[in-house]
Amino acid sequence: VRQLELSGPSQQIALRLQNTLDRSSDPKEYPKTLKQGGAIILSDLTFDSGSAKLGDQEYDSLTALADYLQTHQDSKIILIGHSDAVGSLQGNITLSQKRAASVRRRLIGDHGINPDRILAQGVGYLAPIAPNTTDENRDKNRRVEAILDQD
Repeated sequence: VRQLELSGPSQQIALRLQNTLDRSSDPKEYPKTLKQGGAIILSDLTFDSGSAKLGDQEYDSLTALADYLQTHQDSKIILIGHSDAVGSLQGNITLSQKRAASVRRRLIGDHGINPDRILAQGVGYLAPIAPNTTDENRDKNRRVEAILDQD
């Protein structure tokens, strides 16, 4: 068994996600889930394997998250990018950080959210929501989640 050596924000976020039991992909549940310390899955975002490109279309999840942030002006969020398990850990951490940064740019540019309220991090394949054994499950693992920044 290979031990993974992580440090810094990626390690802290991966550990926090491992202890997060409450995850919601329903935009109507975002306020409740975030207030209870859970993670929201921005499930309508799609990323091809190896890509951080976010399509130009409107995403209901981003609109709902932006609405939450506009209603809760004191809240800050951390966007956490994820990847499937294809490739190296470091490459996937870099890719997943780029995915979170793409979402951050969209929230800032299209929804007018203050950049100081959004942190983007990546954890690669360290916090999967499904086994990486099928194409369908790998698609599920290529995602971005959001949690409230506790700092």
